[in-house]
Amino acid sequence: MEVSVYRDENGAVQFDPDKAKEMTKLSLQTKKSVKTIEELGKIDYTDPEGSMYRDGFLLSNYLIETNGLDKFLQMLHYLSSFEYIDKRGEHKMDQTQGRTVEAIEKTYGPAGDVSANCQAFYLK
Repeated sequence: MEVSVYRDENGAVQFDPDKAKEMTKLSLQTKKSVKTIEELGKIDYTDPEGSMYRDGFLLSNYLIETNGLDKFLQMLHYLSSFEYIDKRGEHKMDQTQGRTVEAIEKTYGPAGDVSANCQAFYLK
């Protein structure tokens, strides 16, 4: 998301839809599928396909494109309210996934519905 979400000269968070569309196009050329939130949660951070980043981008972009940047930032604010996990990466993945699903569901509704809508958005 760092390509399309950035801070402007005044420090305000902005979204560049053109850069996001370019990244989306490249992501879907590589693979014509979109993982569900549940599938994303099972990916190991050493995944050789980079699915965590590719599909994580697609999900984040979908949430911003369909619900706006403010709502996405609301979800991130909710995530930031959790205590820092002072563990190595491979030991905090389950806890991080649980928190992320909780934040998505609090902000956007059931994760299964969000996943299905995200897949439909890209794979029309």
